[in-house]
Amino acid sequence: MSDNLQTTLNNLIHSGVWSNPAMSTLINDYTQYHLVLVAAGGLLVIMFLLLSIFWGFD
Repeated sequence: MSDNLQTTLNNLIHSGVWSNPAMSTLINDYTQYHLVLVAAGGLLVIMFLLLSIFWGFD
């Protein structure tokens, strides 16, 4: 990332999320994306654990 972009994003974040609707949307979407990613990953891990238990014992 360039220094100008880093500085601009840092200033926008420190100015407060609610002062800038675009930044608020960006942060909310970023948060929602990562929550869905964690939930999907967790379900995948549980599924693999259950399958390994089911097929692991012959």
